Amino acid sequence: MKSYKIGNITIVRYPDDTEDTLRISSEYIEESVELINKQKFKNISIGHSQKFTDIDFLERCGGSVVNLDIHSETIKNFDGLKKLTNLKVLSLDVGKNAKLDLSVLGSLEELYGVLPGKTKGFSSLSKLKHVMIWGYNPPSKNISELSKAENIEELRIRQANLETLEGVERLSKLQFLEVYGSNKLNDIMPISELKNLTELELENCKSIRDFSPIGTLSNLESLAIVSCGSMESISFTKSLAKLKLFNFDRTNVEDGDLSYCQRIPEVYFTEKRHFSHKRKDLKDAKIDQIPLPTVFWRDRMNDGDDTFTSENINASEKALNAYIQKINCLGDTPTQKKLSSLVKEVILTFNRLNEKYDFFIETMEREELAEYILSVAELAGLKTNEDITEQWREW
Repeated sequence: MKSYKIGNITIVRYPDDTEDTLRISSEYIEESVELINKQKFKNISIGHSQKFTDIDFLERCGGSVVNLDIHSETIKNFDGLKKLTNLKVLSLDVGKNAKLDLSVLGSLEELYGVLPGKTKGFSSLSKLKHVMIWGYNPPSKNISELSKAENIEELRIRQANLETLEGVERLSKLQFLEVYGSNKLNDIMPISELKNLTELELENCKSIRDFSPIGTLSNLESLAIVSCGSMESISFTKSLAKLKLFNFDRTNVEDGDLSYCQRIPEVYFTEKRHFSHKRKDLKDAKIDQIPLPTVFWRDRMNDGDDTFTSENINASEKALNAYIQKINCLGDTPTQKKLSSLVKEVILTFNRLNEKYDFFIETMEREELAEYILSVAELAGLKTNEDITEQWREW
């Protein structure tokens, strides 16, 4: 991130952004508003360790503001939003007890962040297409209020107190649905109405028992059911003719029948003894199709998990890519001794990295990393029925 000042006002350029963002100062509100209007700043940020009680000054910024980020738990009055007639992107992290009426934002297309409990006005958001929210805690324990914005195409809900997905059936245009960390969620039946859904991700939703409604999603191309406890069977996938990717890593299949996976091009899962197939037995299994564990680590870092840093993730990726390259260099018929030697080598590398970066490999990371290292080796031809990494790893 790069920053500079115009007078007393800080201007920043975030990575991947093509335009600058003006950070409104609580000490210099008038100067901030004047600069916004004079230079037509489209991206505005409010908060960042500064205290605001209201945002009424936004009424004087008019139609120039397109992207607004509000990061403040002291704001109680959001009336200043009603004059932002061209606002398309709103990011929020505000107090849980704040009252927020979104009905004044008819031009809104994207909504991100932590919504206060008393949020209303979704029915007026006819242009809203993309939603990613954390800590959504509606009294109804469902998404009936949120789904009044009926034109949503992408919906990501993380760490919500949902018990059912009731309301999602209204989102007839929904193409992507992610629900993460809703451990009380037990009813997903309403998704059976989502005929346009192409991608579905359920992760850390351990109370779901009946996954059969997924079988009605005839246009589904990508399905992830990760760390969701147990499924009785994956027979529901037999009706998903367009399914190209199925990831049920760290989710048990009770009957163990994985034969339904044979026609799916990409399949990822944690092997169990009672499973009918191993990864290497399935059609078109390839090493480069297995996602690096750092993919999940980056997601968790972006969600606020301070276990990870860009440095420890980059170092991990470098080590894993080197491991893959050495595996590929062994050719089509590597010996068991050479494969085992490369597993040992990468484990010892991570012993050093774990110590260097303040022991960032904890329980979940250990499982993901060991699973990945073994998966690659087994696809290359390693024959083992046990976790051979235990004899070398110190994490």
